Amino acid sequence: DSSRICADPAENAVPAIGAYQQALEVRTREAMPVEWATTMMNLATAYSDRIRGDRAENIERAIGAYRQALEVMTREAMPDDHRRTQRALGNLLFQAGRWVEAVEAYRGTLEAGELLYQVAATPEARRAELGEVQAIPSRLAYALVRSGALQEAVVALERNRARWLAEALALAADRLPDVPEEVWNRFDAQRAEVRELQAEARLPEGTPGKRDFPTLSALLRAARQRLQEAIAQVREYAPGFMPEPTFAQVQEAAAQDAPLVYLLATPAGGLALVVQGGGGDDPPGRPSGVTPIWLDDMREDVLGERLTAYLQAYGAWRENPGDDRAGQDWFASLDNVARWLWDAGMGEVVRTITPPPSPRAQGPAPLPASPPPPLPLAGEGRGPGGGVRAITLIPTGLLSLLPLHAAWTPDEGRPTGRRYALDELLFTYAPSAQALLAARRMVNEAEPRRLLQVVEPQPTSAPCLPAARDEARYVRDCWLQEHYTSRWHAAATVESVRQALAEADVLHFNGHAAAGWSNPLRGGLLLAHDNIFTVADWQELQVHLRLAVLSACETGVSGTDLPDEVIGLPAALLEAGCGGVVASLWTVGDRSTATLMDHFYRLWQRKGLSPAEALRGAQLALRDQKAHPFHWAAFTLTGV
Repeated sequence: DSSRICADPAENAVPAIGAYQQALEVRTREAMPVEWATTMMNLATAYSDRIRGDRAENIERAIGAYRQALEVMTREAMPDDHRRTQRALGNLLFQAGRWVEAVEAYRGTLEAGELLYQVAATPEARRAELGEVQAIPSRLAYALVRSGALQEAVVALERNRARWLAEALALAADRLPDVPEEVWNRFDAQRAEVRELQAEARLPEGTPGKRDFPTLSALLRAARQRLQEAIAQVREYAPGFMPEPTFAQVQEAAAQDAPLVYLLATPAGGLALVVQGGGGDDPPGRPSGVTPIWLDDMREDVLGERLTAYLQAYGAWRENPGDDRAGQDWFASLDNVARWLWDAGMGEVVRTITPPPSPRAQGPAPLPASPPPPLPLAGEGRGPGGGVRAITLIPTGLLSLLPLHAAWTPDEGRPTGRRYALDELLFTYAPSAQALLAARRMVNEAEPRRLLQVVEPQPTSAPCLPAARDEARYVRDCWLQEHYTSRWHAAATVESVRQALAEADVLHFNGHAAAGWSNPLRGGLLLAHDNIFTVADWQELQVHLRLAVLSACETGVSGTDLPDEVIGLPAALLEAGCGGVVASLWTVGDRSTATLMDHFYRLWQRKGLSPAEALRGAQLALRDQKAHPFHWAAFTLTGV
């Protein structure tokens, strides 16, 4: 009985196989090709779930049935079915360790997904299409590295990271000198039309003047088509306009702030891809400027279990911040996940990137015949305590929710009894290499002279911040008064802050924020009268900021439904024209955050350290006072 219900798909597989085989006697390929292909796909799934008989034979039958279904379900004729079938085939091949074949299937999945993404009109429709291929880029990259294609693996990750941000940054390009004015003006008009329609589509339902979904979908689809035609015309004069990501581009991003480290988890294990900047010969054994670090314990299922426990403990404490037991559980969970991060992957990343200390000289010693080459030094920080190597992390999937820089291992030789990743490396984060390049261009153009400080907007329904005034004083005292502007309490309205941003080079926000865990576009900074300066608002804004410091709770949290799109305040500010964003991963303590900001601004503005060095120095100083990571590890720097 093919309708039999059982909790275990494997138990259903045997009767289902028989039912599908009988159906194929009627649903022939010649008479009913679509129905035949659908039945073949279902038969393949049943074989892949089957536990009876020879497992290898079942897998071969499943692979054969999927491939037969794809002969009818072509990418051009049935892109949605093609994507679904290729994804199932790729997962089966991945599970079997047949890496080259898995690469082919996953590429087919993404190619079909790209067709569907391009014809999707509204932001909601595009998000839905991206959701259908979640986790596929990481699995593709893993299979490519297993196949020996390291550069292709990096490009696969980069091409499928932060798609919305990449498109927005590309569309923000300035006029190219070789493009005739009338051609550029057409492109400029078309990108403006798409932006306006996208902004309307993001408005809440029921907003006066917002058109209905079918109308907006049709308008956006037509506008996108005209935009593609305008881009093609620009490319006739500037062939390199809005290019697809390349490995050379990724290496360019790594050249100054290198190395870039892509971090991913898959069902087979984790992987870090360390990308060195170009300009030198590849060390022996490390071809193509990429060093793979295999992280067998960072499996997708283990990460899911760890993250679930972490978020559950955090959520319980967040709902009941006065509950001592909930607080203890959250602190313990944060400690546990940071400890696991070291063993699962960050420890190996630190060991690979950080050279071992030189042994003390004991007299002449023979040189080894062929010493293993260290990773070339790609960048150094001048942080307190001496130079450290700098890296930019690009964590994929839900890894972006975790404090990777706070990974630790026991070390009784240190005052805290722990060795943290932050002790050994200078960390920054980035949504993608393309975003990092854009941030670096912004930093080169924006001198951090004029500060806008927004302090505890009121009235709001949020509680008061007792340390807000002290923090504001710490920040103000590090700035020349003629270059200092502030918006306190009732003056911190959305419109007032928006206007003041036009004259600012640095933003310091000291208040409350709302993270959009499931709807990231609605998250943002809480301003006076409970109005939120949302992620969507930032996406529609254009600023020229060297740095934004978002000293509030959860300002660095991206949406969990599409983690590889990293939709949140840091990416939105980079899109708006900000070079770097300091933001938090959890609800932070009022007093400890004020202390952290005091250290940060003194190191940045008075000692002349870079923002990344200053943040690291401030975190190490606070850690020595308050050892638990809750107090010092929440903030990260995204960008430069």
